[in-house]
Amino acid sequence: MESALNQLKKYTVVVADTGDFNAIEEYKPQDATTNPSLILAAAKMPAYQHIVDQAIKYGIAKGGTEEEQVTNIMDKLFVSFGLEILKKIPGRVSTEVDARLSYDKDEMVARALRLIALYEEAGIGKERILIKLSSTWEGIQAGKELEEKHGVHCNMTLLFSFAQAVACAEAKVTLISPFVGRILDWYKESTGRQSYEPHEDPGVVSVTKIYNYYKKFGYSTVVMGASFRNTGEVKALAGCDLLTISPSLLGELSQDHGTIKELLNEKNAKDCDLEKVHLDEKAFRWEHNEDRMAVEKLSDGIRKFAADAVKLETMIKEKVLNVKNGQARVGCPQRIPLSLLDLDKDAVRCRFARADQGECHGCTQHSFIELNEEKCMLSFSGEASAGQYSVMLMAEDILPQSGLSSNQEPKPLSSVPVYLSLTELVCSNTEMTLVLPVTTLKNLPLGDLQLNSPTCPVSYNNTHLTAHIPLTSCGTKRMNINSELIYTNTLQSMQRGPTTIRRLPSLILPLACHISAVKAKIQYTSITDDQVEIFGAVKFWLLFALPGQGPFPNIMHNATFRHLQNATPRKGRSVAQIEPRNRVDFNADQQRVELLDLYVMSNSSKARVELMVDRCIQSATEDFSDPRPLLEEG
Repeated sequence: MESALNQLKKYTVVVADTGDFNAIEEYKPQDATTNPSLILAAAKMPAYQHIVDQAIKYGIAKGGTEEEQVTNIMDKLFVSFGLEILKKIPGRVSTEVDARLSYDKDEMVARALRLIALYEEAGIGKERILIKLSSTWEGIQAGKELEEKHGVHCNMTLLFSFAQAVACAEAKVTLISPFVGRILDWYKESTGRQSYEPHEDPGVVSVTKIYNYYKKFGYSTVVMGASFRNTGEVKALAGCDLLTISPSLLGELSQDHGTIKELLNEKNAKDCDLEKVHLDEKAFRWEHNEDRMAVEKLSDGIRKFAADAVKLETMIKEKVLNVKNGQARVGCPQRIPLSLLDLDKDAVRCRFARADQGECHGCTQHSFIELNEEKCMLSFSGEASAGQYSVMLMAEDILPQSGLSSNQEPKPLSSVPVYLSLTELVCSNTEMTLVLPVTTLKNLPLGDLQLNSPTCPVSYNNTHLTAHIPLTSCGTKRMNINSELIYTNTLQSMQRGPTTIRRLPSLILPLACHISAVKAKIQYTSITDDQVEIFGAVKFWLLFALPGQGPFPNIMHNATFRHLQNATPRKGRSVAQIEPRNRVDFNADQQRVELLDLYVMSNSSKARVELMVDRCIQSATEDFSDPRPLLEEG
């Protein structure tokens, strides 16, 4: 006989209540749910440290205050786990908004939209995401706004009372998650009764009533029973729309070969003796308040999820500090991502420097440090005694080549030495602050070190070298890479006097701070001379093509024209005239072509460019002797 789990799947959509990808892959549920407690547990597992590391790298690169960085890391971490889960399930994943926002509707909406935006940046549409919100009155209204105004599907969690269920149905949210096991916990503690048959289990009774009410009165909101304590509760709700089940209970059900019967269905629900009710805010708060169990469990659930969120934040803050300070703890494995970027968009790989190739002198490759060459990621095993260590690497840019056999590697275009030690560079919106232990600058004449501008001071004492480098002076250069501003400077040894041979060591230390363009409030900027040096002059040209035969035929189906009336003025490089690069020729016997696709092409590497059209004309003659306006300004 087939397993109870497979029988259950015939009547109910089975959802995995876990952040463990291996468990999801093993039990093959339709959907999956996560919460701060599950993410905290998964984030502690060595197998998922690379996801934590990537989220930390993302948050640091976004910049901002420590609080803003941690918030961005938390959002990215939750979404990253969701993305990995979505690779293993055909349905949807539930991602939870911070429980500490449970009584702030506007903040819940804003946070939910940020999570959806992160999923969409990764190519996942909102139809595969359920945003989990606490079932407070504010949370329910946030769900209503997200569903109605933004098309975001919501999963209302921490639901314990019938009043909460009615309010969710009237808000037309997608799904609710009544907590079966936590209701049972409260009754065991309050009544002293420790044993319940499945059909009389208080949590099962509560979910059954809610399910029947929804089906009897035709509400679109579906019910997903959650927080189960035993398989008896699960079996007693066979037929419920969805059930989210922990891996341990999924394992028990997969080994159970008893018969599962459908106990909940719409036909039976229609025959139930239930009356339809309506709850405004006052009625909701009163009815919910009358249910002592629901009041206590809702508050307790919010506190527990919030506490786990704080634990996760504390863990993240410690890891962020370690990454920024270049520190690792003995006995604590850690991954250290290196932020390397090639301006020509070539691939970058890293390798340890080799003494036999003259790349380092007396360099030591530590047994407790490994390097992922393709990702430029150092892994520290933690199996080292306390002390200070240096790592010498070579960063190489690779031009991808086609036609290479599997055992051939592309040759690097160039190699740059990378010397890692305890270096601290702190970035703010106005300056970078460099702190270097002088022990890492052995035999270097510290008095010869200077920044791009020799007028900016570099100070040092017996222990550290420091420099405060403004982003707008000291020779700091600015460049735009995709959606970020990058400020760069260089600390280097300057040769003094006419000496032609220098026997002392010298230093060239590039410094860079990434600041998001949004945070810097730069959306439309003039192209400065230094950017022309880096990116080259910006050019535009026109391409004409028969419909569907141009370089981007799919885009032309959705081409739009936006009028400039009431538009905000923008800055930009002015272009006096754009010359067409090609023309479309037709045979004399061809029919007249009424429509051509027009492409405005550019070599700009900016993340967003808008071309303002101030004169667009058409003419029946090639010399435009009889021009007529084609478009207004736009």
